Amino acid sequence: MSNPVIHSAPRAIHAARFGIAMAVCGSDLVAAERFAAGKGWTVVEDCCKGLISAQTAADFAAATAPIFGGFVESLRAETIIGKLRTRPAMLNIRTIVGAGAAVAAFAGEGAPKPLTAGAFSAVSLPPRKCTAWAIVTSEVVKASHQHAEQIVLGELQRAVVESIDQHFIDPSAAGSITAGAPTITSTGSSLAQIDADLKAVLLQAGDMKAPAWVLNPSSAVYLSTLRGSGGVPAFGSISMKGGQLLGLPAIASSAVARSGSPSERAIVLVDADQVLYADDGETEISIAKSASVQMSDTPIAGSTSLVSLWQASLIGLRVERWLAWHRVRDSAVIVLDGVEY
Repeated sequence: MSNPVIHSAPRAIHAARFGIAMAVCGSDLVAAERFAAGKGWTVVEDCCKGLISAQTAADFAAATAPIFGGFVESLRAETIIGKLRTRPAMLNIRTIVGAGAAVAAFAGEGAPKPLTAGAFSAVSLPPRKCTAWAIVTSEVVKASHQHAEQIVLGELQRAVVESIDQHFIDPSAAGSITAGAPTITSTGSSLAQIDADLKAVLLQAGDMKAPAWVLNPSSAVYLSTLRGSGGVPAFGSISMKGGQLLGLPAIASSAVARSGSPSERAIVLVDADQVLYADDGETEISIAKSASVQMSDTPIAGSTSLVSLWQASLIGLRVERWLAWHRVRDSAVIVLDGVEY
């Protein structure tokens, strides 16, 4: 998979520098502190000092916040979640959600004020660990050049964005917002069939407060090339990068996985107002130099081909993030499945 990655948040570079320091020094915090001091990386140096003396989870969070704050900020704008207007929530804190829309009524002067009986439930979002691997060469890590820092940062960003997006939107991923969501099967790839399918999705969705489409870039390209009568673009506001589809925001992401045979994809309609999202920014980076890994987006158990990082002079940077999401209503997500374009 491939997603656009930007380095526009200047503070994001601290995460790459921390990863480089830990890789060069074999995860030795004392040595990493000295290495960072020699480089003039004050933020990384202070982080290592804080981690050396950390006694509690709060100490750990305080030490790493300057390192990962900018990194997390740079990721949010690139993920599907960051492009949706989801409802904020907190990890492990109960959030009250309603099963239906609030109802208002007018009351005459001096008359009793009606009280609407509402259906509410409390939802607690336990943290979900999202793990991503970025593999870089040992030569890049040891290079004393700003480009090396940008390369490491780009790989870290790309790995985390892909991992979060896949877990969030892929129907085959347990806990994704599309898992178990109402599904409509695509009837074909002609303009008339696509029109009918998208209409069916919208009719089943009903009244959404913050609707947005999420689709594969290949599907977006196909829609952008369709022509109606007189050669006029049928969906002129969409491109490989997304845009608008039938007047609603469209987000293009390769994380929208193939849902059946290798030629099939999905198009998802999401009511972002009915998706809770919790993220306190907690992040960890760890280093592996001698592990053997599967160089695959879809690793499998059992006998398979492994690559020795040590033998290939590679370094694995493992990023772990803790976040959570919750689909408030099943009808908040509608999946158009079996899309062959």
